[in-house]
Amino acid sequence: MKKWTNYTGLKRQLREITEEETNRLEELTEKNVRIINEVVEALQNDEEVERWMEVIKSREWVKKIEGEE
Repeated sequence: MKKWTNYTGLKRQLREITEEETNRLEELTEKNVRIINEVVEALQNDEEVERWMEVIKSREWVKKIEGEE
């Protein structure tokens, strides 16, 4: 798993963190990434969300921003 948190930098900026705190940060990071992936997957598999995405993408201003115009 990619390390999303720079623990060494955190130590320097705040204070020395314990091994327990480091482990807790790693656990939270893994949990957060897992939740984000679940939400993304749920959104990608939701037909109503897909329909709304197509509606949004069809707007002229979105096409300009996306460089499709």
